[in-house]
Amino acid sequence: MIFLADTALILLALVSVSAAGVWAWQATRVITLEDPAPKYQVRLQIVNATGQRGIAKIVAQRLANYGDGLIEVCVVDTDDLHATRLAKSFVINRDGNAESATGLAHRVGIPLEGITSRQLDHNNRQVTTTLVLGEDWHRLTLPNP
Repeated sequence: MIFLADTALILLALVSVSAAGVWAWQATRVITLEDPAPKYQVRLQIVNATGQRGIAKIVAQRLANYGDGLIEVCVVDTDDLHATRLAKSFVINRDGNAESATGLAHRVGIPLEGITSRQLDHNNRQVTTTLVLGEDWHRLTLPNP
């Protein structure tokens, strides 16, 4: 009887360890199958210089939480410049990382000559990139909401 009870306990222990191992393997597999973290995280400020109210908010909705494996966008600020009207949209690199600004510009269809750099004073929202919308904003390649 003792031998049978010992054998049953050993089998129960082996089954428990095996089940835990299978669960751990599956959990690890799920984690490793997730998409890799994006290479660049863009904290985006969108400035409307189109002359039409509300365009920055429309574009912000389209770009909110956009990610494609290379960049991940988090819109942190929008603003309308009521007195300013610009013909062309452009991107401003705010943190010295030209690759993230270039990645965003490429994704929305702004050519390389449409990228400039200028740091923000008092950058409380930690903006890394600013997208300035000009009258050509409707030609930008924006993701669907």
